[in-house]
Amino acid sequence: MTETDYLQLHDSFADDVQIVITAHKSPDGDAVGSALGLYHYLKVLGREEVTVILPDAIPGYLKWMPGAGHILINEENPEDAAAKIAKADYIFCLDYNSLTRLGALQNAVKNSDACIINIDHHQEPEDFADFVLLDSKASSTAELVYEFLDKLSFEEKLPLEAGQCLYVGLVTDTGSFKYRSTRAQTLEIAARLMRSGVKPGMIYDKTFDQNRLSKLKLTGYVLNEKLELWNELNTAVITLTKEELDQYDYEKGDTEGLVNYGLSIENIVLAVFIKESNEGYFKMSFRSKGGVDVNEIARKYFEGGGHINAAGGKSTASLDETLRKLKNILPLYEDKLHSAFL
Repeated sequence: MTETDYLQLHDSFADDVQIVITAHKSPDGDAVGSALGLYHYLKVLGREEVTVILPDAIPGYLKWMPGAGHILINEENPEDAAAKIAKADYIFCLDYNSLTRLGALQNAVKNSDACIINIDHHQEPEDFADFVLLDSKASSTAELVYEFLDKLSFEEKLPLEAGQCLYVGLVTDTGSFKYRSTRAQTLEIAARLMRSGVKPGMIYDKTFDQNRLSKLKLTGYVLNEKLELWNELNTAVITLTKEELDQYDYEKGDTEGLVNYGLSIENIVLAVFIKESNEGYFKMSFRSKGGVDVNEIARKYFEGGGHINAAGGKSTASLDETLRKLKNILPLYEDKLHSAFL
């Protein structure tokens, strides 16, 4: 976005505009944090007609976030969501680079007459917005939302609620600031949020340290029974069927971060987590180290994409066929898997 774009948006956010904020299906900490952070700031500006609309429900570990109870879930209230989008003057598209990531909401946004603003950090974006703030090197969309609000140059200070939500986006998408996407400006923004009153200890406790016992037992089961090493490919694979999830009273968000256990193992540079969905297909999460480009693997072979070291995809084949396909594909990347940091 140019300085002219920011000036135009600054001047056009009249008091009576209707604003919708969207984020992708199966929302994570960055999607929800970015959306609610923007929501709280627009409210402070006096914009009363602001609605966060998500395709489906947020995971349990994020329900503590300020404003989470005001999110309109399309799966639960599709008519209300469609009506809000139809009346919107502005629609923010946060943390996704293709309208397909909206699931059942995509046509409503695509057919809207609203001004579309896309803020995102994923690679290979599609062209669907009137204004775009895209940076694939950014740690998170929350980082870019903070930059967006800063450059709009409104006089109102960032409220604590907005700061807390944006901090959640930062801390979840950077792996608590350990991923290589963490930049100097990422930590500078975190410091500014702290100066505005955000307490990292409280954020971490509410986001990561309020686990249900069944979730911890599921984690134990995964590590003891379901973690498989393909040592010849420096790869770790975890699989979970719907039946196994049901055995541990699964709730949305309970498997968040499981893929990282595989990546933490000595000499492992690629971890893949494959989970059966309620719809019958298999969701896939990829994490890697160094130069192993999982965005390419997910995009080319598993209908997905994301970042170089973190991506998602899906498979409509059976679990055995999915594993067989993955094992046939990975030798094509054998050089990278054996020299990830060269």
